[in-house]
Amino acid sequence: MVLAGLGEGARAHVYSIPLVQRWRGMSVREGVILLGPAGAGEFSPFARYDPRQSRPWLDAALEAATTQPPPAKRTNIQVNASVPAVGPEVAAGIVRQSGGCRTVKVKVAEPGDTLSAERDRLAAVRDALGAAGAIRIDANGEWDAATAVERIAQLDRAAGGLEYAEQPCRTVAELAEVRRRSAVPIAADESIRLSADPLAVVRQDAADIAVLKVQPLGGVRACLELAERLGLPVVVSSALETSIGLAAGLALAAALPDLPFACGLATAQLLATDATSHPLRPVDGQIRLALPPPDRLQEVAADAATTSAWQARLAQVVTLDAGGSAWSDATRRAEGAPRAATGPADPAGRRCSARGEVPDAALGAGPEDVDRATATADPAGRAAADAATTSAWQARLAQVVTLDAGGSAWSDAARRAEGAPCAATGPADPASRVAAGGTTEPGGVG
Repeated sequence: MVLAGLGEGARAHVYSIPLVQRWRGMSVREGVILLGPAGAGEFSPFARYDPRQSRPWLDAALEAATTQPPPAKRTNIQVNASVPAVGPEVAAGIVRQSGGCRTVKVKVAEPGDTLSAERDRLAAVRDALGAAGAIRIDANGEWDAATAVERIAQLDRAAGGLEYAEQPCRTVAELAEVRRRSAVPIAADESIRLSADPLAVVRQDAADIAVLKVQPLGGVRACLELAERLGLPVVVSSALETSIGLAAGLALAAALPDLPFACGLATAQLLATDATSHPLRPVDGQIRLALPPPDRLQEVAADAATTSAWQARLAQVVTLDAGGSAWSDATRRAEGAPRAATGPADPAGRRCSARGEVPDAALGAGPEDVDRATATADPAGRAAADAATTSAWQARLAQVVTLDAGGSAWSDAARRAEGAPCAATGPADPASRVAAGGTTEPGGVG
């Protein structure tokens, strides 16, 4: 696919890569690698993200493809290994093969998981990691406050000490309650990333640590601005990207003023292969800052049906109403365009067009449902382009997405890859592929 307007030879490539093991309902990772004048970026929103929710993911990809990363304050990033809801033997093996990671994040509260299984998993991780290593857990908002307080204490003992518990509950109010009643520090992910008011966790004293992900929050610079406003220690985490997307996470981790915790950026290990011959994998528990070349795009290229599906999805993202934007302020500045000056101030301190807000109560539906609830929210508070700029970007990327007249907006192959049922009749919805009983978004990957 040719990306008109991004420079000589700018293109977009759809990839499809199997996972080494199923992760929160996914067995295959798909997305688009954008090649632009400054390098490569990745656009890979999960299945549940509708076009408006997917827009910050596109902003992040365009930022990486069209601008240089911000100045780095460090060149080596400490990272954590990630252990899904697996048995103790598999969990211990992941730790031993993690590239020397001294911090491990362990998934808990997964569907079908039991307290006994979680205890055994954590004990196995501690045995493989040793007494000096750090263990953190991620519940993806699956507990209520009372359950969270009880479970965190139990799992803290099973792990021989927890570094922190990530997103134990769904709402900010619940997080604040758990933080008051628990001796284990609390990290917020979805309550920042999927909220129209990411600063609520600070106002309500609900978190000790902020987990930031570059793609869902609109790019490296958007995350830096948000981190400054939050004023909390930051853990940079991945969204299960290829090494092309992980490079943006590393750029954020390298640019933060302080980085007291290991980052969740060792997730290239979860992919069976990669879009580069230089994958960003840890050595001695660290990943060195790098911009890996996207030189394996043909090897990871998706089939024709999946490529058409992503073309359709990209078309829906860029064909937005006048309130939408496919161009972040960072990209506007890079091309010498003036910054948007209309609209209310957002939580990150920039200007944006008026958008619908989602109250914190919407988080009570669960992390997998927040994606739908926040359809009109701007999770990073990014600046929206004016109507002329929006139209220009729509025209740019519309040239990319030439679709067959009868083509489906989402292939059955892609639906199966993320555990969603195949469509029986009619066109598929590329942003909402999970029917009743389907899988959840693989949030909190890193």
